[in-house]
Amino acid sequence: MALRKHLNLLPKREFEILFAQDCHTGYNIAVKRLPDLILLNVQRALHNGYALLEKLQKNSLTSCIPLIVIADLGVDGFRKIMSLGADDALDNSASFLELHSSISARLAKYERILSYIHEVHYSIIRKVPHELRTPLHGILGFAEVIETQGRALHPEEVCFLGKSIRNAGNRLRRRLEKYLLYLELVDLNNDTLTHGIYEDNYRVNPTDLKDALLQKASEFGREQDIKVHSRPANVHIPHGYYIKLVEELIENSVKFSAVNTPVNISAFRRGNYYVTVVADCGVGIPAIEPDQIHVFNQFDRESMNQEGIGLGLAIVQSIINRFNGYLKISRRNKYRTIIEFGLPISKGGNKSITQGIEF
Repeated sequence: MALRKHLNLLPKREFEILFAQDCHTGYNIAVKRLPDLILLNVQRALHNGYALLEKLQKNSLTSCIPLIVIADLGVDGFRKIMSLGADDALDNSASFLELHSSISARLAKYERILSYIHEVHYSIIRKVPHELRTPLHGILGFAEVIETQGRALHPEEVCFLGKSIRNAGNRLRRRLEKYLLYLELVDLNNDTLTHGIYEDNYRVNPTDLKDALLQKASEFGREQDIKVHSRPANVHIPHGYYIKLVEELIENSVKFSAVNTPVNISAFRRGNYYVTVVADCGVGIPAIEPDQIHVFNQFDRESMNQEGIGLGLAIVQSIINRFNGYLKISRRNKYRTIIEFGLPISKGGNKSITQGIEF
C-alpha cells in the first residue's frame, strides 16, 4: 500500500495527519498529541511493531485510542496484533476505499465512546449532587421547623415532621447505597466479586425472599400489592446479590405503578437457569434491548417526572452480566412491564425442574 499517497487523498478539512519515521518517534507523538486514531504501518521488523503496540496499550493515555495496523501479517500475525489490542488490520494491498472505510468506522466508534463518557461525566457532576441534595433539603427543612417551632407544635404535627424526615432519610440512603453498589460492581479488581464467582452460592429460600421483598415494598406503602411465588434453588451468585437484583426491580415496579395494582414475582428453575420474572401494570418501559441500558439513563424521565439517579436497571444489568446470566424486557397481556432474568444454577444440586407461573 502506498500509505502516504492514500493518506494525502483524505480531505484536509476533516483530517490532520502527523507522520513519524520510526516507532520511537511515533510513540512520543502519540503520547504528546493524543490523536484520535493511530495507523501503525509495519513494513519490516514486525517485532518492533508488536513492541510499539504493547507499549501504547500499557500507557493509560494511549490505550483507548483506536489503532489500525497495516502489514502483511498472515493468519497468525493477525491474531497476535488483535490480541495485543489493535482495532483492525489491513494488508499492504488494501485500496484507498478500504483504508478510508476502516478509518471512518473506528473514528465513529471512538466518537460514540467519547459521547457516552461525556454523558456519564455530566451526570456525575450535575445529576448526582442534585438528587442527593433533594432529600437532604427536606431533612434539614423539617428539622429546622422542629427546632424553631417545636414548643408550639401539636403532637400529631411533630409525628408528621418526624415521618417526613425518616422518609427523606430513606430516599437519601437508597440513593447513596445504589451509587456505592454501582461503584463496587464496576471495580474489576474487587476481590469480593472475584472470589464470589467461584466460591459463593446463594440458596434461594422462598420465605426469606418474600420477607425481603415485602420489606422493600413497605418503604413505598405497597406491601399489599406484592405477590411472590418462588421455589428454592442454589444459584451461582454471591450471597446478597440475588436479593439486590429483585429488590431493584421491585422498587421500579412500585414506583411506576398505581397503588392496588399487582406486582407479581415468580422464581423457578428452567433448564440450567434459575429464572425470576417481575411483572407490573405500571407506566411501562419502552421496548428496549438490554444493551440500551446505561448508567444514569432514565427512560421517559421528562414525561413521567421521575426522581432518582437512574442506576437501578444499570445495577441489575451489571450484576447479571458479571454472573453470566441473561436479561429480557417485554410486555404481555395486562402487564405493561415484564422483566425476566436468569442466573446459572449451581452445580451438584437442584435436580428437579420446577415450572413457574406465566404472566
